[in-house]
Amino acid sequence: MISDDWTYVAMVLDRLFLIIFSILNLGAVIVVLQSPSLYDTRLPLNITIPTKPLGQANLHTIHERY
Repeated sequence: MISDDWTYVAMVLDRLFLIIFSILNLGAVIVVLQSPSLYDTRLPLNITIPTKPLGQANLHTIHERY
C-alpha cells in the first residue's frame, strides 16, 4: 500500500518536471528564433588580408625611433 502511494507521487513529480522542462525548452526556442541574425539577408562584410605584418614588426619600428 505504501509502495503504491510512492509510485503515484513519483508519477506526479515526473509529470510536473516534464511540464517544467517543456516550458523552459519552448522559451529557449522562442528566444533563439527571435534573434535578428537569423533573418539578416545582407551580404557579409569582406575580410581583407592585412598588407603589413602585425605583431613584432610594429614594435621594432617603435624602438628604433627612441
